[in-house]
Amino acid sequence: MKKLLKIFVFLFMQIIFTNCASSAIEKKSFCNSFDDDKLQFYLSEGRPIVKFKVNNFVLNLMIDTGANYNMLTGNGIKKICSYIPKEELEKKFDTVNISGGKLGTIKFSVEFDEKNKAYDGILGTPFLVQKSDVVTFDYQTKEILFVPTTVDGKKESLIPVSVRGNVPLYFMRIQIEDKNEFFIFDTGNEIITLRSNYDNEKSVYPSEEIIFILLNNDYKKTNCFKKVKLPTFSYGNNIYENISAVYNDFIFSRAATSGRRILSSFSSAGYPMFKDKIVQIDFKKNTLIIAE
Repeated sequence: MKKLLKIFVFLFMQIIFTNCASSAIEKKSFCNSFDDDKLQFYLSEGRPIVKFKVNNFVLNLMIDTGANYNMLTGNGIKKICSYIPKEELEKKFDTVNISGGKLGTIKFSVEFDEKNKAYDGILGTPFLVQKSDVVTFDYQTKEILFVPTTVDGKKESLIPVSVRGNVPLYFMRIQIEDKNEFFIFDTGNEIITLRSNYDNEKSVYPSEEIIFILLNNDYKKTNCFKKVKLPTFSYGNNIYENISAVYNDFIFSRAATSGRRILSSFSSAGYPMFKDKIVQIDFKKNTLIIAE
């Protein structure tokens, strides 16, 4: 009986040790630093989220090519507030700088919005460009690579459009049956969205002048919400059939006013285009590959 008890205790301790070791490996594998050449991400409703260990806190940040800024939410600020001098916290501030190690300083704007609990902030194109000229999203292995990687697929031109002198937004030209439509390349979008006037107006070629007009004109929310099916949807060598899409006024109703104007005036290509694929963007050559 004592022998059986010893065997049971030994097996129990082995299970405990294995579980603890497994847990430690999982935590380590998901905790990245800003200097890493490879970031491991997980998906939250189709959006890539990366866990970053900074000092003694962990930030869950969404990697969003549809944002030309980096941003921390109120939730993210709460996590790092112990590292912000008290006199600074008492002031109204709209930017925070975090050291990225060898990468240098990463600048974040601040949005004190408590509604979003899914992540602590956004790393947009400024972070990606700061990291590397070429960035590869591997949705199969859940990795983002900042080192030279060969991706076999057709290179398509991207249209970079600067907004107020900031890092550009990047637009894709997508063929929908016999129609060309300009979509924002948007890893932060869990769906495909269409501009609010998609049904009755031709697609407008994105340019700095057009976006400047959009940002400075009066904006009227149309409150339209409609699901549609796009029969044939092609980009590069990829053909998508019966893609579901929605009109985006409803989806982005909580976004900042200027962001809403842009996202209501242009369509946005999100997760359904990238699912289980390898996506490589070259910021220097302004090209994009979506491959199996």
